Amino acid sequence: MHILKVLCIYLYIGPVFLPSDKIVIFHENDDTQIECGVRGPSVIWSVEWFKDGKKVPEKNYATSDDESKITLFIKKMHLKDEGVYKCVVKNRFRIPSETSVNLRMLPSPTVLDEWKTKDTKIVSTNAMAKVRDILQSSNCVTVVGRSGSGKSTVLRHIALALHTEKEYYDVYPSFSPEDVRQHFDRSKKQVFVFDDVFGKYAIDFHAVDEWVSFLNDMKSYLDHGNLRMMFSCRSHITNHPHFRKLKLISSVSSTCNIHDFPLSPAKQEEVASKYLRHKDVKIIMGIEPGKIEYIDIFPLLCESLSKLLEMDESVEVDESFKSPFEMLSKVFQNI
Repeated sequence: MHILKVLCIYLYIGPVFLPSDKIVIFHENDDTQIECGVRGPSVIWSVEWFKDGKKVPEKNYATSDDESKITLFIKKMHLKDEGVYKCVVKNRFRIPSETSVNLRMLPSPTVLDEWKTKDTKIVSTNAMAKVRDILQSSNCVTVVGRSGSGKSTVLRHIALALHTEKEYYDVYPSFSPEDVRQHFDRSKKQVFVFDDVFGKYAIDFHAVDEWVSFLNDMKSYLDHGNLRMMFSCRSHITNHPHFRKLKLISSVSSTCNIHDFPLSPAKQEEVASKYLRHKDVKIIMGIEPGKIEYIDIFPLLCESLSKLLEMDESVEVDESFKSPFEMLSKVFQNI
């Protein structure tokens, strides 16, 4: 339970208007309690809570008040609960005093914490540099590649960088245009991350049509300047004619294809060293280039091999890399 003690309300005869620029950040699913201290000789006549200028509905929130404290309870905060909360108190002469606080919320810490944990093993690549370049010019980028090529990793790494840099973007893992409509805020720097939302094994026609209807609004949001939108999409989905209706998302200028940025031998060794023992890295780097058939999913192969070695240290490293599907099958069977 997070308890937020807001500025005191003073119930004297004259009205008192207190500053409303206080910003507090909470995480999704937190239980939140906003407390307003009350001082002064006058008796409380009425208490009202407002969110973004509208009266707080009693069915969604719980309140309590006594002679010295007024409290608003928010159970398991969601993005819809984000906004400016104002408490208005009137004394016996019906003269109001008020105070407010701006509650801003980040995604559940379990989401970003998971991203951050995996990000410790990330190696900077040319594909990541390309994504950054695209975002500088268009505010929207689509990362394309086969399953396991690292599309999601690239998106999450860039999103975390935007989140932790001095500009401090709020990160929103998202699923549909409605997420943008509901949570877009001109006063914030925001990045919305959409992972495989147009289909995984086959194109999702309904999802594509939903985004086509959203394109005009999307352009308006992006023109604002403080918004970034990042998508990942599998190669066979982007090759479908229906996908090309998404002009803003499918344009060549806003697309980064992982296939166009293969890892150099030096980068491969750097990636392998993040997951594997030195002796295993030497074995992998000694394999003839043509023997590793699925080199474009090299990071996934290294991660999978590390998990397999945790289960069985006698695993043949070179054979596992030469037969990646057998290795991946063994790992997934034990997850």
